[in-house]
Amino acid sequence: MIRELQTIETDSEAAVSSSQPSEVIKHTVNSLAPERSLRTVLLSLRGLMVALLLLVVAVFANSVAGSFVHDDRLQIQNNPLFGRWDWTTISRPLTHDHWAALRPEQAGGRVDSYYYRPLFGLFLMAGYEIAGRSPLLWHLITLLLHAAAAILLFIVLDKSLARAAEIEDNGRRLLAALAAAIFAVHPAQSESVAWISGLVNPLSAILLFGSFYFYLSYREKTESSLAKLAASLGLFAAASLTKESALTLVLIVAAYEIVILNHGLSLFKRARIAAVQATPYALIGAAYLAARYRVLGLLSGRNQNANFPDDAVLTLADNLRTLPALLVAYTRLIVFPFDLSFLYDFHYVRAISLGSFWAPLGGVLTIICVLAYLAKRMPEIKLAVIWMVIPLLPHLSTLVFASDELIHDRYMYVPLAGAALIPAALIVRASQISATARRWAIFASAVLLAALCAGTIFQNKEWRNDEAMWTNAASHAPNSRMVHISLGSLAESRQDSQSALQEYEAALRINPDIIDALNNAAFVEARLDRWDDATRHFERILALTPNKPVAHFNLSFVYAVKKRYADAIREQKAAIDLDPNGARAGEWRSRLAQLEKSLDSSAKLGN
Repeated sequence: MIRELQTIETDSEAAVSSSQPSEVIKHTVNSLAPERSLRTVLLSLRGLMVALLLLVVAVFANSVAGSFVHDDRLQIQNNPLFGRWDWTTISRPLTHDHWAALRPEQAGGRVDSYYYRPLFGLFLMAGYEIAGRSPLLWHLITLLLHAAAAILLFIVLDKSLARAAEIEDNGRRLLAALAAAIFAVHPAQSESVAWISGLVNPLSAILLFGSFYFYLSYREKTESSLAKLAASLGLFAAASLTKESALTLVLIVAAYEIVILNHGLSLFKRARIAAVQATPYALIGAAYLAARYRVLGLLSGRNQNANFPDDAVLTLADNLRTLPALLVAYTRLIVFPFDLSFLYDFHYVRAISLGSFWAPLGGVLTIICVLAYLAKRMPEIKLAVIWMVIPLLPHLSTLVFASDELIHDRYMYVPLAGAALIPAALIVRASQISATARRWAIFASAVLLAALCAGTIFQNKEWRNDEAMWTNAASHAPNSRMVHISLGSLAESRQDSQSALQEYEAALRINPDIIDALNNAAFVEARLDRWDDATRHFERILALTPNKPVAHFNLSFVYAVKKRYADAIREQKAAIDLDPNGARAGEWRSRLAQLEKSLDSSAKLGN
C-alpha cells in the first residue's frame, strides 16, 4: 500500500514538472474548483431553473398591473364561496359543475356547464386566503404557477430525452432548457398567464408534468418504484380534478411506452407493455369519469349555451369537415404567434370546397409528412409529437364548445410543450455540425427567444382590462356575438345606452334569438322609455325560455308599466308557480297583490 501511494505521488510530481506553468495552473483550477466555472454553473440543473424563472418574471412582469377581466369577475371578484370554509362552501365544488358552484341562484338545481373541476374551485378558495381580491396578488400567483410549470417541464424533458435520444449530457440539458424557454415565453401563453382565470392551465400542467416525472422515475425500476408510481397516480388524479383535459395522460403514457421506451421490441410486445403500464392511469381516469357522471349526469355533452341556439343543428360531419382548417389555424398560432386575440373569426366549415377543406387538408398532410421525416432522423421529435398532438385532442371535439370558441390560445398551453421541442431540437442538432454552425445556432436561439418575448410582452397588454380585451377581440372577430354582447355591456357601464343598443342589435342580426342580446337590449330600451320595443323583446325571451321564472317576471313588469294588469297578473302567477319557494318568492307574492289592487282600481275607474 505504501509503494502504491509513493507511485501515485511520484507520477503526479512527474506530470507537474513536465508541464508548462500555465498548464499547471489550468490543471489545478479545473481539478480543485470546477464548480466555480461560470459555464458549469449556467449549465447546471439549478442554474437553468433559475434562468427560466427570471425569464418568466421578466416577460410577464407587465401583466401584474392588469385588472380583473371577463370570467375573473365571477371566479374571483364576486366568488360567493370565498372567505368561508364550512361544509356548504367546500362541498359545492365537489357536488356541482364549476359554474353552478359559483352561481347557484342562476343554475338552480340544473347543470350549468360541462366542467367538473372541484380541485380548481378549492384552489381558488385557498388562493383567496393569500391574495384576497387584489388583482396584483392574483396575477403574481398566476405568474409563479407558470414559472413552476416551465421549470417542471424542463426537468421532465431532460429526463425524457435521456431515454428518447442519444445526446450528450450538456446538449440534452440545453435542448430541454431551450424547449422549456420557448414554451414559457410563447405569446399564446399570455392568455393563460396575463388573464387570471387562465391559471387553471399552468395549475393543471404542474400536476400533469409532476405525474409524468414520477412515472419516468417509476419506470427506472429503483427500490422505491411503487412509491413513485403512487405519487404519479395521485398527481394524475389531482390534475384530472383540476381540468378534464389532463385525462390525456393515459394516452401519453401509452404512446411513450410504444414509441420511446420499447421501440426495439415488436409492435405487439410494445402494445402489450403499454396496456399494462397505462392501466393504472386508465383506472384513475375511470374513477374521475364516474365522479363526473354522478355530479353532472353525463360523461360528455354538447354545448347548450342559450346564446347559440343555432349550434343545436350542428353534427359530427360539421366537426369533421372543420378539422383540417382548425389544425391549420393551430399550426399558424404555433409558428407565427403574433397579433393574437381572445376570439378569432373562425367558424365551422359548412361545405367542402378547395379553400375551406381540400387546401387545409393538404396542409395537414404536408405537416404530417415533415414530422414523420424529422422523427426518423431525430428521435426527440417523436417525443415532441406525443406532447403536441395528444393534449390537443380534447379541443378538436368542437361540438362541446360554443361556435364562437372553436379555437383559443389557452387550448395550446400543454401542447406547446411538444411544439416548443421541435425548433429547440433543430437548433441543438444544427449546433453539433461544426463550430460555425454552433455560432449560428446560438444566434438563432437568441433571435427566436427575443421575438417570442417581445410578442408576449405586447400581447400581455391586451389583458389589462375588459375594454382592451374586447376591443382587440372585436378587431379579430367582428362577427362574434360574444364580442357584441360584451361591448354592449361595457357601453352600458359607461352610461352610453345608444352604443350599447347598437351592439346588442348587431348581435341580434347574427341570430335574432340570442337570449343575452334580447334581454340586455330590452333593459336598455326600458331605460330609454321604449316600452313597446322592450315588451317585444321580453315576449320573445319568454317564447324561447317558457320555464324560466324570471322571464315571466320581467314580462309581468313591462305589462304593468303599460297598464296591462291582467296580463301582468298572469305572468306574475306563472313566475311564482315555477319557483314557489325561491329567494324572491315572498317579494313576488307581494307584487302580485299590488297588481291585483291595481287591476281593481283600474276597473273601478273604467266604470
